Amino acid sequence: MATSNTLLLNIKREIIENRKKILLSVGTLWGICIFMGGYFGFYHRGGGFSEVFIFSLVLVLSGYVYASTMFSDMTRKESRIATLMLPASSFDKFITRWIAVVPVLFGILVAGFYLGDIARVVVNNIVSDPVNGSYAHIMNPWNVLLINKAMPCSWLFYILSIYFFYQSLFILGAILWPKRSFLKTIAAIWILQMILGIFAISTLDGINFEEKMMLGDSLNIFAWLGALMCALTLVAYYLAYLRFKRSQVIYKLF
Repeated sequence: MATSNTLLLNIKREIIENRKKILLSVGTLWGICIFMGGYFGFYHRGGGFSEVFIFSLVLVLSGYVYASTMFSDMTRKESRIATLMLPASSFDKFITRWIAVVPVLFGILVAGFYLGDIARVVVNNIVSDPVNGSYAHIMNPWNVLLINKAMPCSWLFYILSIYFFYQSLFILGAILWPKRSFLKTIAAIWILQMILGIFAISTLDGINFEEKMMLGDSLNIFAWLGALMCALTLVAYYLAYLRFKRSQVIYKLF
């Protein structure tokens, strides 16, 4: 019970101390989404896969940028001391940031898409004659993303797991190297993908994945891949927590 009270107090403190920063960040993100939607509506564009793709690109990138600033107060000695000396456990401090950056931010990103799409419909109705059909209605991005409609649950689970996995890497990078974390994490991911790509080409050569997909194995392959992504995501969260827990006033990478 005491731990729960401490966590709630820490969340309340973070909200109060960073209220202006939070409002500015959310307002800027939603403002960009509304501007993009208004642009689409003014020129009678969007309303389909291209709009969802552009919005997804902007929102996913925003999610990674915000994740890379999760431990921005660890960049300077003074702010590190203030953070480490807070009367709360390392877990409470970490989980407070995690709640803000993972589930809350995801909800903000999804809301940003709908605000942008509402702006598209409203602006289009203002500047031109009302149109009939799907363009005049607010889109459901989840249906648009269902490229493979034969297995909607597995496919959506897979693409969402990819987002949270890469975001977890930016969270881990944010505590490993707080300064210029976003750029450093991108470089690390690029190098890691090159190594894994070479390994995959050399070890998986000869396996006919297209044939396996045609044989019906695809019904479960995305679910298994999504589960693997979720497991790796949890590992990244745990490593980030351990690194944060072991943080000292004098910064040390390991």
